[in-house]
Amino acid sequence: MNEEAISLVSQAPKCEICEENTFKYKCSKCLLKYCSIPCLNQHKLKDNCSNRLYDPMEYISNKEMKTFDIKNEADDNKKQEVQTNHIVKRDYEYLLSMDRQLQVAKTDFKQKNKETLSVGNLNVYNNRTVNKFLTDNGMELKFIMQRGCRCFLMPVGSSKNKRNKSRYDNKQKKFYWTIEWNLSKNIDPDHEKTTIIVDRCYEDMKIMDLIRYKWPKQEFKNAFNLEHIEDKENVNWLNSELKEKVLKQFLDHDKIHIFIKKFPNKMNNILDTRDAIKVQNVDSTVLSELLASKTCVEFPSLFVQIDDYKYVEEDTEEPVDKSIIDTNGKSIQFGNMVLKVYETAEDIENRDNQVIMEKQRLEEEMIQKQKEEEEQIKAKKLEEQNQLKQKRTFSLQEYKGIKKQKLTVSKAQNIPDFHENESEDSDDVTSEEEDEPKQNPSASNSLAARLFG
Repeated sequence: MNEEAISLVSQAPKCEICEENTFKYKCSKCLLKYCSIPCLNQHKLKDNCSNRLYDPMEYISNKEMKTFDIKNEADDNKKQEVQTNHIVKRDYEYLLSMDRQLQVAKTDFKQKNKETLSVGNLNVYNNRTVNKFLTDNGMELKFIMQRGCRCFLMPVGSSKNKRNKSRYDNKQKKFYWTIEWNLSKNIDPDHEKTTIIVDRCYEDMKIMDLIRYKWPKQEFKNAFNLEHIEDKENVNWLNSELKEKVLKQFLDHDKIHIFIKKFPNKMNNILDTRDAIKVQNVDSTVLSELLASKTCVEFPSLFVQIDDYKYVEEDTEEPVDKSIIDTNGKSIQFGNMVLKVYETAEDIENRDNQVIMEKQRLEEEMIQKQKEEEEQIKAKKLEEQNQLKQKRTFSLQEYKGIKKQKLTVSKAQNIPDFHENESEDSDDVTSEEEDEPKQNPSASNSLAARLFG
């Protein structure tokens, strides 16, 4: 049987392209035998074949259409030509397939963007009233209040808006959040960052319980560096009990730090802040207490920094006191983002107050400097006016002296001076002109009559 099978295989037709292997397929258009996809691609390039029974995009002239649509049939020993409309059917089926593709694309787009295209009450979001306010630069910001947390809304259809699954669970009678966890391992200088977005984080759960139960196992193992205790035989070696021990040991040695962003009370835009405060008592803090009177964009974001440390099964060291961040803050890098973290929100308020006081001081100094410059300019102008006045009085005195000299010279030489009747001041009339007798107009008229009469 084996020899017969081998003989049959050897007698099987070979691939018409490579002529080495036994053929497995045939070309749909020219029925050429080939064995693999590389041979098919070679056949398409060499013979310019489309490997289709008919290509709807291929151009066919009118003459070829007539020959394509005619089929010879023998009926009672007589050949008869029958019109098959093969090309017309090809084009019709192609149009139907294109119409079907368009319809499917439309329905898929509507299903994927159902939330974006849905028309509803724009003043209500997630059964909450949408609050609006205008910033100083005229931008309109929208937010809703959820469990005492101010949640700013991103544009409908954005990636963060679609990812937000925070809802109220009617069965559990609880509110659950979508939380973004940003991890930063302070081990290497690159500070590699991992982002985990977890849904259904109930408001009555503790922060450590969220890490314990909600984080995926692989991310938990990578974050806390547990490769050295991995049990390959036991699949469920990383259970909740081990997670609890790991978290407790990291907390006792102050190797895990959690921060939340602190947004300003008065916002002019929806851009993320770069200030964060440290979460105190993370082992006992409940999520609802943490998010009360806080601000977030769509859903909360928590930042977790894990220092270089390895878990030990039998830990004999005593717990370490918690480190306190200086009032000036500390910069921590999470991937490409650098956060300025503080111990409490009061430190940020004090920093902002100092910045405001510094700005006011600089403004007062600028105003005082402007006043001094204005006073200097006024004093300079007044000094220039006084100098100009002195020059005018000096020139007037010189003019009077020259005039008196001319009068004395003219009197000494008996030269009549036509300006002697003028007063020293140009604005007054001399007394001599006032004492001159006025001529009688009737006398002057009679003299004129005699002369010209």
